[in-house]
Order: sequence, then C-alpha cells, then structure tokens
Amino acid sequence: MSTRRGSTLIEMTLALVLTALIVGTASTLYSFVAIRTADAVSRFSTLQSSTTLVSAMRVACMGAVRVETKSISGKTALVCTLPKEGIDRDADGFQDYTQPDATDKMLRETYSRNQRVWFYSADALGLPGSTGSFWFMAIRTDDTTPTVSDINRDWSFWQAGQPRVSIPGTVTFTVVTSSQLVRVRLQTATSEPEDGGLATSRRPARLDLNHRFHWRGAM
Repeated sequence: MSTRRGSTLIEMTLALVLTALIVGTASTLYSFVAIRTADAVSRFSTLQSSTTLVSAMRVACMGAVRVETKSISGKTALVCTLPKEGIDRDADGFQDYTQPDATDKMLRETYSRNQRVWFYSADALGLPGSTGSFWFMAIRTDDTTPTVSDINRDWSFWQAGQPRVSIPGTVTFTVVTSSQLVRVRLQTATSEPEDGGLATSRRPARLDLNHRFHWRGAM
C-alpha cells in the first residue's frame, strides 16, 4: 500500500512539474508572439502613413506649376501651386490631373495658378502652428496660411474623425528651383525590445525613406 502511495505522489509531482513547464513555455511563447505582432502592426501602420503622405505629395508636385516650402510657426510645410484647370478624378476636392489653360504661339502649354495645396504637421485637430505628428492637406486659392476650415478632410481624416496620417519622426523637404526638383525624406524613430521581445533593453528600429519628384513648372 505504501508503495502505491509513493508512486501516486511521484506521479503527481511529475504532473505538476510538466504542467508548470508547459504553462511557462506557453506564456513565454505568447509574450513573444504578442510583442512581435504589436511591433509588426506598428511598423505597418507607420509605413502605410508614410506611403499615403508621399503618394499625395507626388501627385501634387508632378502637376504643380510651382513648389516651395513655407514656415508655419517654425515648422516647415510643403506648398504646391496647381493650375487653374484640372480634373478631380476621385471627387475629393483635390486636382489629380492638371490641364493647360491654353497654348502660346510656340505651341507651349500655359497654366494659370490657382489651388495652393499645403502639406503640414499639426495636432490631432489639424490646427496650423500646433505641435503634433499628424499630417494634413489643406487647399486655398491664395497664398494665405491655411486654417482648419481649409483642410481637405476626405484625405486628412478617417470617417470616424481620426487623423489618417501619423509620422512618428521627421519629414524634411529640399526644393531645388533651378531643376524643378523636390526631395522628401521621412525618418521615423521607434523602438523595439531586444532578444525577441523578452529583455528589458531596447534598440531603435528606424525607417528612412527618400523620394524625388519633378514638378511641371509655370509658363
């Protein structure tokens, strides 16, 4: 009888040890997968925002008759002046395809300046001059600094009213007027855990994107 009790105690102890090992391993694996999934979602969201911003800038720059940078409370904005004539293919209030007003005697296309498309960073409300990592598109027909009412909400916000584009880093512009060239650089600085998400130390995970666009130019 005592032998049976001893065997039962040993079996129970082994079962408890195995259960602890399985639970510990599962918890560690879950933590690893959860952290890596969160990292992947964060990186994808940042890349998606970067792609959305750069794509809109590319369309605006390539159809512009003038591109320049302007300061809003010390923060640099990119301003693209589009021709008066154009087609808004997706009905968002922004010209996607520009057209000339006329041609001169040399059969060169001529354009009249109209839409000023601003790309600037601000807080979640889009207030020009405020500090924040959210990016907005605003449209005016003059050179005055835009206000919240000038924001193109179809591009700048989701239907729930949340800002669409957030860049956790810096966006810098270089405009070379003589070459009608714009350089856009997006640099993000986030962080991720070392050793597969199980250690407390962290290392930077950076995204560095460089883009070049030529604009149409005015005649």
